[in-house]
This record gives sequence, structure tokens and C-alpha cells, in this order.
Amino acid sequence: MTDGVAVSVVVHVLAERAGVEQDKRKLSRKFGVHGIPRLVLLDGETGRVITRDGFDRLQEDNRGSAFPWRRKPLADVIKGTLLKPVEGSETPEQVEAASVLESNKIVGFYFSAQWVS
Repeated sequence: MTDGVAVSVVVHVLAERAGVEQDKRKLSRKFGVHGIPRLVLLDGETGRVITRDGFDRLQEDNRGSAFPWRRKPLADVIKGTLLKPVEGSETPEQVEAASVLESNKIVGFYFSAQWVS
């Protein structure tokens, strides 16, 4: 773990010294960096973002036991029963989360506020 972090720090320091401010801005936009410190971890083979919150993950897991802090599969996060709308009914159906997640390529969660008057 420390090798990856050290490399990131070295790259940042070299970029500062070389004066490549334009490249830093491009990278900041690409990875959604709006504040510092920020540690973005990429998969070295695919170039995909593993996490944009590496610094926070490092603070939470300073021994790196869960490194590289990949996102958990949705089936590991959403468990138990969900409420599924039933066409023509105001009463939703209770279904197991696993069955919904396995049978659909796209799953959406709608969050809203309900104001009580």
C-alpha cells in the first residue's frame, strides 16, 4: 500500500516543480477534485477509478487492511427485502433484494423528502 501512496505523492511533487499547472487542472476536472487533500486511486490495468476518496479511506483504514478500497458489489450493500411497485396497485410488493439485483442490469434508487404539513 505505501508504494502506491508514495508514488502518488512523488508524482504530485514533480508536477508542482515542473510547473504543469494546466495538467493539474485537467486531472482535477477529470477526477472531480474540488478540495485537498485528495487521493484518487486508479486500476493500473484498466485505468478505471477505484476510489476518489482515497484520503478519507486511508484515514478510516490507516493499516490498509481493505486496500485498495474498491466499491462493494451492490448485492453486498443492499440486503433483505425491498418494496417493489405493483402496476395498478397502491400497495408495493415485498421482494428479496438479491432477486431484484440479479435479474436487472440497471437498478435505480429514488430518494426524496416528504414534507409533513
